[in-house]
Amino acid sequence: MPTVKLPSGKKKVFPYNAVGKAQASSCAKMYGGKMKNNPNYGMEKKTKSSGY
Repeated sequence: MPTVKLPSGKKKVFPYNAVGKAQASSCAKMYGGKMKNNPNYGMEKKTKSSGY
């Protein structure tokens, strides 16, 4: 999940897709924050198959 850490200490989390990455990048530039692309790798793989 792209995460932006703002200078005020707040964090903004965006969805892990192309749109979320672009939004996080522009948010980091606009507010002067730092962006981490995928700090919790594997969260998008949590969906379990139903066993069919």
